[in-house]
Order: sequence, then structure tokens, then C-alpha cells
Amino acid sequence: MTPPRRRGCTRALVLLLLGCLGLGGGLWAQVAPHLSLHQGTTLVINPVFPPLLRPARMLETGFSWLPSGQRPWHARFRYPRLSLSAWYVDPGNPAILGRAYALLPAVEMPFVQRPRWQLSYQLGSSLAFLDRPYDRATNPTNNVVGSRISNLTLLRLRAAYALAPPWRLRLDLSGLHFSNGHTRYPNLGINIPALGLGLSYHPGGAAIQDRPSRPPAAKAGHWRPALRLHYGLSGGKAPQAPRYPVYLASVYLQRPWRERLRWQAGLLYARSGYIAAFMQDHDIASEASGADMWVLFLGTEWMMGRFSFSLNLGPYLRTAYLMDYRLYTELGWRWYLRDQQRNPHMQPFLGAFVHAHSGEADFSSLALGFVF
Repeated sequence: MTPPRRRGCTRALVLLLLGCLGLGGGLWAQVAPHLSLHQGTTLVINPVFPPLLRPARMLETGFSWLPSGQRPWHARFRYPRLSLSAWYVDPGNPAILGRAYALLPAVEMPFVQRPRWQLSYQLGSSLAFLDRPYDRATNPTNNVVGSRISNLTLLRLRAAYALAPPWRLRLDLSGLHFSNGHTRYPNLGINIPALGLGLSYHPGGAAIQDRPSRPPAAKAGHWRPALRLHYGLSGGKAPQAPRYPVYLASVYLQRPWRERLRWQAGLLYARSGYIAAFMQDHDIASEASGADMWVLFLGTEWMMGRFSFSLNLGPYLRTAYLMDYRLYTELGWRWYLRDQQRNPHMQPFLGAFVHAHSGEADFSSLALGFVF
């Protein structure tokens, strides 16, 4: 895309989103359109990172809304706000790193509430489009982003203050992370801490305490066995290298705790197609199981109805051939197919995961699992 066309697309996106903000107030009394501007710094995490010419700048606009309050998890999370926002991100070097565009769903959970102000944290994740990835011919100096499609993860702390009705002022401390999960090399990733200032419009009034904030008590559950099967892809170790399959299986125990969290402990097995292909190409027949990895992990799963976010980590019991890994990390999203309040047993789920070794993303996977 030429620069004039890219500028035209950016202007069209901004005008479209601002127009949506003007219409949002009439949709539903609990729907709140918002607009925020952010500025931060792209972190230079490697000596070969491209130079940054200016601060990172971001525009965010969209809608948030309160859930109905009919589900038990709504009260336990103090009636979180759900949101859908469009993002425009300039990391600070448009010629090399380009710009990113995303439509990002997120959930915002308050942890301090007062009549006129609130502190909350927010978590969101989606796919993003980056318009200047690595290309051997046209953009060879971009050693950060290897694909046009990437994951965008948002972590945020927010302070909100009720102005004159129906407006709220928002001050945000955000962290944005772009990564393709090593499905395409290079993948150093883009990490941006930023400060933001914004306004939200609440047609039903700007009072902070939209719902009672005291969640009902809940008891811990019992340990239950579970199983996960994954199929993943790894992008190799060179630009535009072929993708290699990764096969994983894990057995573990999990225990609910106060409905919000589940503790997990188990054993994971993984087989790397990249290592298997390397051994075959180099005729390393003596290492029959050299592409296998074993991990003993502990973790937690953060529940929101049928949807959850999980973090697992643990030491390697065995690493693959020529890989000196010590710590395994796994981030994942899951969607349970049955209502967990009505059907606490026999829970099938689907999942998407990013797997990292010693903090560096190595591959992504999709999973099918079952909690007995």
C-alpha cells in the first residue's frame, strides 16, 4: 500500500469510528461510547531492533457495556464492563515497523469503587493487522515483525472519575504486546507501555457504581482430572522459512477456588516437527526421541462464565535436541461448551495458546480438551 493510500485508509477509519461514537448513545442506556489518545515508548528489547524516530502513538475508540447481572460470575467480578474497541497504533518508525490496526474485545474489572471514582484493571486480546512486516525485497530491516497478522494483547490499569453527567474522565496505564506466536520468523515482538487520557459517554448517567459491588461468597471445589490435545505451528528459525507442526498432549488436575480461579498441576508432552526435520536432514538417527519435550507445570485459570484465561509454567524434565531450555511458559484462552453452573462435570472446551521457552515465544497452538 502506498503512503497516500495508507493515509487515506487511516483518515477513513478515524472518521468512521468518530461517526459511530455519535450514534452509540441511542443504542441502549448501558452502552457507553469512548475515545482515548495514548502515547508511549516501544521497548527496544534487542540490540538489532530498528531505530525509533518518535514516541509510540495510539488512538482507541469503541463501546463498552455492562452485563445483565443474571450470571453468578457477573457479581463475583463486581459487574465488569465488556468493551469492543478499534485501535490505531504507530510504534514510532512507520517506514520500517509500519502501523497496526485492530478490533479488540476486552473485559474491565473494578477493584476499588467509590461514588465518583473507580480503579480497575482490563484485559483484552485479538488479532491485529500490521501493514509493514518483514520482506526480503521491500522491508529487509524489519527484524521485529514477520507477518501481517499478529496477536495483540492488552493489559491495563485504569482510574475513572465521574464528571458532570453523563461524562467520565479516564486515565490509563496500558501495556500492548504484538506477537505472531512464532508462526512466522522474525518475531521479536512489539511491546509498548503507554499513558492515555480519554472520555466516555454514559447516557444513563456517569455514576461509577452501576451495580452493587459486593460479590456473594463461594466455596472451593474438588480436584478433577483433565486432558488437552494440541496442534501447533512453529515458523522455523529463518525469515520466510517453512512452518513446522508441533504436537502436544497434557494430563492434569484442576481445582476451582472461589469460582473466579482454578488451580492446575500436571504433565505436558510436546514433539517438535522442526527438531524432527533437522535431525532427519542431518541424519541424526541415534537420537530417536530427540524431538520430544516433557514439562511438569503448575498454573491458574481465570474464569469469566464459559470463557477463561490461563497461565501455566514449570521446569523441563526433558528438552529437545540442541535446545537448552529451563522454564516453560504457556498463555491460553479457553471457551467451555457447556454452562459450568448447570453442568459442573464433564466439561469439553476449545482453546488457543502461545507457548514460550524462557520467556521467548516459540509456537502457537489450538487445543481440544475435556475436564472430567
